[in-house]
Amino acid sequence: MQRDFDTEFNENYKQYYDEIYKYALSRLSCDSEYADDCTQEAFLVYYKRLKNGEIIQNPRAFIFKAASLYIKKRYTSFQKEQKHLTSLDDREHLLTDSKEQEIIERLNFKEFEDKLNELLSEEEKTLYRYRFREERRIKDISEIYGVKAHTITVRIARLRKKIISKLNDYYGKED
Repeated sequence: MQRDFDTEFNENYKQYYDEIYKYALSRLSCDSEYADDCTQEAFLVYYKRLKNGEIIQNPRAFIFKAASLYIKKRYTSFQKEQKHLTSLDDREHLLTDSKEQEIIERLNFKEFEDKLNELLSEEEKTLYRYRFREERRIKDISEIYGVKAHTITVRIARLRKKIISKLNDYYGKED
């Protein structure tokens, strides 16, 4: 009897996609684009194995493992990219003493927070404080708001995009 791997794949895709995506999203710091890529790649590996006739006893665990490997690959790639980039801030640090640098950083952060206070609503400020200042876990924040963790993840992703967009608008005007 011929095994219908397409049906098996489709059933597992429907059953596990959201769970794998949320896992990837939580590991990739709310980067929905990479989380989606990671999830798709994990399912692609699973599909290829099924197509080649492999019998996978625990599809959920297999797909999670594949996603974990892609997450590690992305993280390693990101670290390499960061290592090769030398920012002006790094060079500036070499030209100033540490006390002077500390003052510069404090002033930059103060300016950043002042600008955020102008740009964000009270609810957004609270979410920003919980996640980025107090470094609370998404699960803890979701319990405070009484919503699912995925909802908080989406809100944080939107907040990050808004902050980046607004600050780019602000700092772009001064150039």
